[in-house]
Amino acid sequence: MNQIVESIVYRNASNLHENQVSVSIYGFDEFNDEEGKKFLQSIAEKGVLEPIVIKMDGTIVSGHRRRAAVLKLFKEGILKDDIVPCRIIESVDALEEKGLIVHYNRQRKKTFSQIMREAEVLEEVEKERARQRQLSALNIGQQARLQAEQPERTSARVAKAVGLSSSTLERAAKIWEAAKKGNKKAEELIQKLDKGEIGVKPAYELLVKEEKVEELKKKVDEAKKAQQAVNAENAICGDAIEVMGKMDEGSIDMILTDPPYGVMGEVSLHRKVNPQKYNPALLELQEERLRKFDAFESESEYLEFTRKWMEQAYRLLRPGGHLVTFIDRFKVSHIIDIAEKLGFEVHQPLIWLITNPVPMAGKLGFADSWNEMLWFTKPNDGKHETVFHYELGSRPNHFDAPYVSPHSRVHPTEKPVEVLEQLVMYLSNPGETILDPFAGSGSTLVAAMKQGRKAIGIEKDEFYHREIVRRLQMLVEHRNGDIPAAPPENP
Repeated sequence: MNQIVESIVYRNASNLHENQVSVSIYGFDEFNDEEGKKFLQSIAEKGVLEPIVIKMDGTIVSGHRRRAAVLKLFKEGILKDDIVPCRIIESVDALEEKGLIVHYNRQRKKTFSQIMREAEVLEEVEKERARQRQLSALNIGQQARLQAEQPERTSARVAKAVGLSSSTLERAAKIWEAAKKGNKKAEELIQKLDKGEIGVKPAYELLVKEEKVEELKKKVDEAKKAQQAVNAENAICGDAIEVMGKMDEGSIDMILTDPPYGVMGEVSLHRKVNPQKYNPALLELQEERLRKFDAFESESEYLEFTRKWMEQAYRLLRPGGHLVTFIDRFKVSHIIDIAEKLGFEVHQPLIWLITNPVPMAGKLGFADSWNEMLWFTKPNDGKHETVFHYELGSRPNHFDAPYVSPHSRVHPTEKPVEVLEQLVMYLSNPGETILDPFAGSGSTLVAAMKQGRKAIGIEKDEFYHREIVRRLQMLVEHRNGDIPAAPPENP
């Protein structure tokens, strides 16, 4: 039991010794900020009002800041001497000394780093005290009980001593430990916490997001390394509804597709106004292929076709799996009605904002600069995961990207891989299976494989099917990003 001598003694500040435990926790005060300057002014005007607590040998237990201020003012000639009032503690062991250092600094304004260094010291003290209690326990049963209770009690006592709740200290400790292991994000967060620019909870949430993103990146890299070759399972040549009907129920994690819109009977998608820029023969062949693919006798025929492929999509998706489909904006209500009747959950629409819209030829309207997607989810059965990787960052429901360059696209309605990648990243996990039943030139498959997902595409046109295989083979061989799918001269 330590004994404190109540009488005050006076010592020269220069003869007192720094306590290395205290210095390791609180560091040195340079008095450079406004608070430090006010503290110096107070010492200069009023002297040291609260005695410095020292041990018999002159080692400081509490009062390093007061001593430093006196020495600074004495050196500058503001104070005539460096004599300070002291209170002496007798018979204190190393364990008690550490506890007293934190106790005497409990009212001090501290940075996050100082609080965490306090917590480390106190945890060491509490664990040693617990060990001593166990050694002095009367029987084995009592020792076991003390050992079982010790971690929770230690954490609660330490949190209370440093002025934090147990949950806040737990979050703070994870940030602290991550920084000690070299985590750059954690180091940045600690700097902000020390400056008071962020709280512990939001800092912890940012760190957790960062860790989850890094873990996702590792999984993507591992999955990409496993992509050895393109085989018949990646690109299937055939009718979407027929092929889907032969696939196993619940075998797909996400469907991302750009199906027929049912518009080719009404409009032409290509203006052949610049033969120097476009190959007219190629455009004719592309448009003819698209017309065969997209022409329907009536709207009812188109909607029945849509119901059939969406029915298969629902069957193939695992519970909690997502379906994202590009769609003609004038048929949105019809498609949502089909989805709801099939049992899909309907989410907010998603938008591709086109950054290089084609100007209106007649100059009588706004440039058409967006393309709509509908997002559905098969209801979860409680045994599966409904994926949304929010840790990748909060983002709006629009995705900005230009049209695919006419010099590199194969399919006339080819969608940008960067948009498809974002959807794959947010709505699926690395290693999961992505299906595009209307694969076109294979952009969805490229996006999926670039993000470490398994890719399956169905395409009925043999020319486009060959292009998908070629494109995926180049992607696997090079492994260095998207491979342009340059249209051949004679498709």
